[in-house]
Amino acid sequence: MIDLWKAYGEANDIVIEFKLVDWQESIDLVKAGQADVHAGLLWSRERAKFLEYGESLFELDTQLYFHHSLQSFDADDFLLGNHNHKVG
Repeated sequence: MIDLWKAYGEANDIVIEFKLVDWQESIDLVKAGQADVHAGLLWSRERAKFLEYGESLFELDTQLYFHHSLQSFDADDFLLGNHNHKVG
């Protein structure tokens, strides 16, 4: 993502500053107007209350790991938010 934003800044003659903070602090910075963009966030109802989501820039391959005790539940249902499990 950093390479993408560096290239975007160069192509559009925009200075882009990267802030190295933890995940929650980065969301809080955008929420407080101290940062303009948080790239790479998945949509959620809670975040959609204060963030504006744009179109996807590109697909990212990733992995999602579940504890072995959860092998029998429906992962698609989980990804749609229909669950009572804590995610960390």
